[in-house]
Amino acid sequence: TNDLQEGRRQQQRRRRPRPRPRQIVYIGDGANDICPALNVLGKDDVLLVRGGVKRREANGRSGPETDDEARDRVEVVPVGGSGSTFGALPALERAAEDGDVPSCRVSEWRTGSELRKLIGECLEEAAAASGGR
Repeated sequence: TNDLQEGRRQQQRRRRPRPRPRQIVYIGDGANDICPALNVLGKDDVLLVRGGVKRREANGRSGPETDDEARDRVEVVPVGGSGSTFGALPALERAAEDGDVPSCRVSEWRTGSELRKLIGECLEEAAAASGGR
């Protein structure tokens, strides 16, 4: 519910009269990212959602998962296993079944390297759209 409230606050902020940025790039890592995707982001915006599988024992090791570990992670979680997929893409698929489809572009990232590449692509597109300024 806190995430829904945050989505509503974002909508209210967006309704205030002010110039809208040319493009919003929203970087998310969970199921709650569907709220801005469905209610805030527009056709020129981008949602970068985290894909892959959550760490089975998130507190079992300090520090972030490495890119190699994320890339090599097996996607199938055994029945009864404690690992689960990050929830934005499955949540967006469920929303689409109900007719709620985001108007923004959605891209998936699994590693820090993939995220950096996607952000770089967004920056290049923005620079090209503004004539390199």
